[in-house]
Amino acid sequence: MISNSIKISVIILLVLILPIKSHAQDTDKQETVKKTLLTIFELCKQNKCDQLAPYIVYRGKDSKRKWKDTCNSKNKEELERVQNICHRIQEFQKYDDYEFSEFITQEESEGKWYVWKLTFNTKETPKIFYFAFLNINGSYAIGDIDG
Repeated sequence: MISNSIKISVIILLVLILPIKSHAQDTDKQETVKKTLLTIFELCKQNKCDQLAPYIVYRGKDSKRKWKDTCNSKNKEELERVQNICHRIQEFQKYDDYEFSEFITQEESEGKWYVWKLTFNTKETPKIFYFAFLNINGSYAIGDIDG
């Protein structure tokens, strides 16, 4: 039979280890989403909209795909959406100086959102934009940009 002191030690150990593991997982997601956003920025900079499609959440009329799939560059409507997002991101890129300010996670009806808050330093006042991602089939895709 296991003594009470051993049981308490195991419980304390679990209480201490689980948050560390959770924090490490969040840090991994944070870095993965950041790398994805940097890839998106690079594709937009090079105006490679067709290659950007897998990084953009599908938000069209097909309810089976909406928020659960990424855009398809071979579909005219979806490519137009991707091009619009690409042009919007290109507008941000005129501000050379930006920083990743905060990483936020939030549960919504579409799923768990992974959001990077970026601060773009302009000549006037800093501009803040939120780039929100969903995990779609094991990869992160941008579903919304607010700012």
